[in-house]
Amino acid sequence: MSKHTPGPWVVGFGGTEGDGYATITSGFRGRAIAEMTTSDEIQEHEMNNNASLIAAAPELLEACKWALKECGAEAKEIGLFDVLGAAIAKAEGE
Repeated sequence: MSKHTPGPWVVGFGGTEGDGYATITSGFRGRAIAEMTTSDEIQEHEMNNNASLIAAAPELLEACKWALKECGAEAKEIGLFDVLGAAIAKAEGE
């Protein structure tokens, strides 16, 4: 069983220009994963991009795991093994 809320995760945007918010929820159960708002430091386009990246996390994790499994020995030769392994470990809180 996964350590995180199952995907897919979806992002919803709202608010008004300059005062926006984004909510990332699980499409599986509709539970909130994260909420974001704009601020003096984070403008709306940056918040939207961050929210989209977070929403893609379950698919990105699975893609990394698949690529690591499929590449095998070739991944070690080109350094991909270490990069993918580190990304997977970070995503899984290790």
